[in-house]
Amino acid sequence: MSGVFFMKRTTALILAGGTGERMMSSVPKQFLLLAGKPIVTYSIETFESSEKISDILVVCHAKYVGEMEAIVSKMGSKKTRKVIPGGKTRQESSFLGVQNCPPGTEHILIHDAVRPFVSAEDIAGLTEAVQETGAAGLVIDLIDTVVEIDAGLIGNIPSRDRLKRIQTPQCFRCDVITKAHDTARDNNLENAADDCTLVLASGGRVKVVNGSEKNLKITSPLDIELAENIISRSRSF
Repeated sequence: MSGVFFMKRTTALILAGGTGERMMSSVPKQFLLLAGKPIVTYSIETFESSEKISDILVVCHAKYVGEMEAIVSKMGSKKTRKVIPGGKTRQESSFLGVQNCPPGTEHILIHDAVRPFVSAEDIAGLTEAVQETGAAGLVIDLIDTVVEIDAGLIGNIPSRDRLKRIQTPQCFRCDVITKAHDTARDNNLENAADDCTLVLASGGRVKVVNGSEKNLKITSPLDIELAENIISRSRSF
């Protein structure tokens, strides 16, 4: 897992620590087959082919490090530097990944392994936007109306004008995400849902980049069916 040294590096950090509970599977989601290949391989392939990405780092549950290394080896990935064991939460796994990025890393692009359809356009948009604020995230429009619940009743229906759904990848200047994690640890923030949350909590700003509905997150068996259909349609053109 060695490669060419880059003076300025953008490391793609793939978080693959899920256990598959919501999928009701004994196999973690990232290892489930999608059109004959483990889900995690799709993201690795996209980052491998991107000229914006110099290095790849995969974080997974300690129990599956060997299996992940075998997948990476079989793929022949030249950018994947290492597979490391993650933490008890997504936030802790992200922290460990940031700490293990190659020396000289300037930007870190953090991605959930179960979003197999990250695109070259997503990566390019994020790496451009991060130059402005030091942090950038993909967002897409809401489809359904969002409600706030209070004691089993609808308490408020906020306007959708300023509401979006956030996706990964999210991209950060190395010092920005490092500060965000340090601030979170100092303030006992332990289970953030994503890394943009940490940056905002540390006083940072996050630039938004328009994402795509295609960049779905696989969390249920229905999502596998949708993903299979996306691949089938793409192969028919």
